[in-house]
Amino acid sequence: MPDDDVMPDDDEGDRRKVWIIVAGVLVLVLLGGLITMRALGGDDDSNGANGGSRTSSSASTSSSASTSISTLSTTLPSSSKGGGTDAPPATLGPPPDTGPQITLTASPSSVACTGGGGQSTTISWSTSNATQTTLSIDGPGIYDTYGPSGSVTLSPGCPPDGFPESHSYMVRATGPGGQAQKTIYVQFHRIPL
Repeated sequence: MPDDDVMPDDDEGDRRKVWIIVAGVLVLVLLGGLITMRALGGDDDSNGANGGSRTSSSASTSSSASTSISTLSTTLPSSSKGGGTDAPPATLGPPPDTGPQITLTASPSSVACTGGGGQSTTISWSTSNATQTTLSIDGPGIYDTYGPSGSVTLSPGCPPDGFPESHSYMVRATGPGGQAQKTIYVQFHRIPL
């Protein structure tokens, strides 16, 4: 009859199974990293000390904000049977800019008036990727709503002697990719007679 005091220790077997699973996962992670490095050309010494051909550049967009975007260029191995690396580099970059872009001008941008009235400035704008624009003068209120481009001639009057006035003209463009705004300032000053 077997001795009841001598029973196999199942905890030791369970610990071995856990360590085998952990070791297997580590091996898979390391193999995945090596495969990724090889796919990116990291095992070839001709690609440089950093294990790949990587370049960085900046791009900026105009409107109301400016952003800097980095790109990554990597040479991938060719899929031909020869296994060479003569494939063109794949370039990852920013998505095409689909937000509105505004070109805004004032003519003239500085108005000299004699007090008799009739001095004016013409505000003109054009947009890309916009379906509608609004014009605001000297603040957030909307003067009028226009299509993607527009032009308006304004005569705000002549300021008193020695007190030049600056007026702001803001165009806000709205399109499927969002909104953008741009502001231009026109100086009005009196010329003594």
